[in-house]
Amino acid sequence: MVIGGDIAMTQKELVEISSQKKQYRTRNLVSGANRTIDILGFTGSRQGLSNKAKNGLRDAVRNYNNLSGVSLQFRLSFGSSQNAVNRADMVVFDDTVNESASGGIAGFPSGGRPNKFIAIFNLNFFSRNIHEHVITHEMGHSVGLRHTDWFNRSTCDIGSRERAEPEGAIYIPGTARGYAPTSIMNACFTSSANGEFNRNDKVGLRRIY
Repeated sequence: MVIGGDIAMTQKELVEISSQKKQYRTRNLVSGANRTIDILGFTGSRQGLSNKAKNGLRDAVRNYNNLSGVSLQFRLSFGSSQNAVNRADMVVFDDTVNESASGGIAGFPSGGRPNKFIAIFNLNFFSRNIHEHVITHEMGHSVGLRHTDWFNRSTCDIGSRERAEPEGAIYIPGTARGYAPTSIMNACFTSSANGEFNRNDKVGLRRIY
């Protein structure tokens, strides 16, 4: 099941939630030994990233690596071999061939390691900033961040309630308790998104990493 359009979870893994507006994380985070993350931009012929997507990925990696006070560090490379995919801690690829909507999808960390596969799809008509935004957002899920508006998806045209367990939806102290319209971790994005972290995104990442 896909939750919020971009989180891969099973129905069994979901539970009822509350209705407060805060910044959230899962119980599953990336352990200290795994916080240097080799991230691969996939360049294969069928599901390879476009040039715009490659640039968006570069921008997304810079978003994390330029964030002071955070122990996560990403080492970016591009390739398409099976060995490259196997060696990578995280792989970003284009899955437009299998998706009709526009956006991305990722999972949460497991066993102290980041989620490995991040798919983006049908973003070709969007700007480089949108590519940056979607990839940064999915990388956020992959290191344990939840949607800021996960309780009602207020940034989407059609709201719905996401369930929390067993991953959890834990408030990150120091982040906004009210609506945060510019958070990169909102469930849905607009064409004017700039792909950058807002203050609460930065505070949240610094608090947990």
